[in-house]
Amino acid sequence: AERYLDERLRDTLGPAEGTVLEMKDVRGLGKTIDVILYRGELKKGDKITLVGPDGPFQTHIKGMFRPRGMSEMRDAGDRWDDVDYVQAAAGVKINGPELENVLAGTTLRLSNTDEQADEAHKKASDEARIGVEIEEEGVVIKADTLGGLEALAFELEKLSIPIRAATIGHVSKRDYITAENAGEPLHKVILAFSTKPIAEIANLLEEEGPVKFIDGSIIYHIIEPVSYTHLRAHETREDRGSRREV
Repeated sequence: AERYLDERLRDTLGPAEGTVLEMKDVRGLGKTIDVILYRGELKKGDKITLVGPDGPFQTHIKGMFRPRGMSEMRDAGDRWDDVDYVQAAAGVKINGPELENVLAGTTLRLSNTDEQADEAHKKASDEARIGVEIEEEGVVIKADTLGGLEALAFELEKLSIPIRAATIGHVSKRDYITAENAGEPLHKVILAFSTKPIAEIANLLEEEGPVKFIDGSIIYHIIEPVSYTHLRAHETREDRGSRREV
């Protein structure tokens, strides 16, 4: 963003917007979010609207930090400079209250005024609606970002594999119970894209239990085993049907 898109994306006339890359717990700073600011400008104390699992919420910027020197955001480590002001296009680390509730892959919006807050809340409400069709019976899917979740759902839809639950974040006990209670044995599956189970559930998934767990950082590596299983089951049903006819 800084190197190639500085002039192309700069728009200081409108309220600031940026994409939340991820939330991190940083020693000395607490909960922080890494953001690519692609529009407008931000300063310490600004009110911002973010997207959480339960919808939009508002907080404020306590501190802002830029990678020191020529460091990239992902490689900065503890090399950050405290700044009071940042302008698009730029990468920035932000800390403040309630940031642990942010969904990665969603949008940060400036909301200092009532008008900005109303507009930001409306857009964030639309963004919070996960565009995944849920069925009464199906597999459980998880991802670390909204975009990742919808991409995984898109690939499953092409294979006619139904989805019973689709949420963002770590695999939880609720996800395990949902998969365990599936009516079809083929649907006792949790598919996790770029996210991991919490410690309690990780131990359960390591055992030879009723729930199959497939995870990975490449969608097609997750899709392949489940699509193969569904294909084999379909062929078996057809074979049984042929024998009955004979």
